[in-house]
Amino acid sequence: MVFMGLIFIVVGPILPLSALVLLGKITIDVKDRRDRPLLYFAAILVYSTGAIITWCFMDYGMMVLAIAYAAVTSAIALISLFWKVSAHSAGVAGPITGIIWVFGPVFLPLLFLAGLVAWARWREGLHNIAQLVVGIITAILVTIFAGSEHLSRTEPKQIQE
Repeated sequence: MVFMGLIFIVVGPILPLSALVLLGKITIDVKDRRDRPLLYFAAILVYSTGAIITWCFMDYGMMVLAIAYAAVTSAIALISLFWKVSAHSAGVAGPITGIIWVFGPVFLPLLFLAGLVAWARWREGLHNIAQLVVGIITAILVTIFAGSEHLSRTEPKQIQE
């Protein structure tokens, strides 16, 4: 079931982008903001479908992750209509927040990855500090809100050694 969930969380959302790049319709970095709403909508649709399918198979952990991804993508898409925000930083900070919430503070060092992605986006001149911070904060808050109904009733899982 994890494999199916990952299809809807990792592979599915990048298929529309990949297809449009291969067809020469857009560039991989999607610099034209007018191209982004369609891609955000496609990702939200895939995440939502993944949430429904994982719910049907009672894989609630993957379902909550898919719901959180759909919610974060929706928030970033909404912000992007008015202002440039880092979807990449949000795309790293959201899942890390979920991992920390489910598995406990032992995974706090993973936040370094969000910082690393943010630094790379800043270094390449693709975002300023405010855009990066808003992406990270939005992802953290929306993930907590979207997952709180299920995750608040879940004891932190123990990692099997």
